Amino acid sequence: MKQAKKDKIIRKHVGEDPIGVWTVYRSLVAEIELDGCVYQLVNNDWFEISSSFVEEIGITLSNINTSTIKFPSHSFGEVEKDYNIRAARHLRSLLMDCQLISLGGGRNKIEFCDILQDDGTLIHAKKRGASSTLSHLWSQGTVSMEALLGDEDFRARVRSKIEELDPNYAATISTTPKGTDFTVVYLIIGIEEGDDAWKSLPFFSQVALVQAMRTLNTMGVGIEFAGVASQ
Repeated sequence: MKQAKKDKIIRKHVGEDPIGVWTVYRSLVAEIELDGCVYQLVNNDWFEISSSFVEEIGITLSNINTSTIKFPSHSFGEVEKDYNIRAARHLRSLLMDCQLISLGGGRNKIEFCDILQDDGTLIHAKKRGASSTLSHLWSQGTVSMEALLGDEDFRARVRSKIEELDPNYAATISTTPKGTDFTVVYLIIGIEEGDDAWKSLPFFSQVALVQAMRTLNTMGVGIEFAGVASQ
């Protein structure tokens, strides 16, 4: 650890002066449990997380529904895109990964979901990673549903994209959808399956998941969590 505080990371373009220098230690993000307390290392500083807050988050997530979908196992070294293709085929569902749809003005585009089932289940999948990566996943689920329910133009583009990919799924999104028509499934690739799979997430990711859970519930949208192990 002492060496990590001495060693430097230098950011620069070839042939130019450095544009950023920081210690290896500053780049580390860690989470440990010690004597019943949770500590996080973020941006060079350690923080103790209130035990009551940890308990509150745990109680909330213990009520999240575990998906009953039988996802295929993930193969070590398999990239996320290839897994989504294989999972969609295994589930006989519509692959929507990498299908970007315009949202609002400008160049804003988002993925509606990674895999769409004909019963209105939207699967958002991501390999287990840093809190920031997983928080982006939670955001994908909430933003796409908020846009679908509240933005008529976006909804029309989603319906058009679905019909373009497979007309058999055209009826999945109605012209006047309700939140209760849908379930968002967050699938984390690389963690064990089961009712307590969410416990494998970094604590800050758990906090962000609770926020996503509350946002989706406010819209009437169901939310489920799933893990799939790597083999």
